[in-house]
Amino acid sequence: MQDIIRFPWLFRFRQRPLAKLISVLRAPKSKEGYASIGGGSRLRKITDELADGIEMALQANKGLTANVYVGMRYRQVPFH
Repeated sequence: MQDIIRFPWLFRFRQRPLAKLISVLRAPKSKEGYASIGGGSRLRKITDELADGIEMALQANKGLTANVYVGMRYRQVPFH
């Protein structure tokens, strides 16, 4: 697992408690933000729709029955 904030090895034992603290403190603001855009991630909704479309296209065009699963994770944004 890649952490957003990575502590030097000497302080790694404090990593999880800090992550928990940040998530608890940010939860109300995050909840409010998601509520303002309909209650969930737009990106997740769009990605789920794409997965459904891929399943339907495989069935219609190739006669294949397939389960398409969505996996998402944090990634560094490349700033050039």
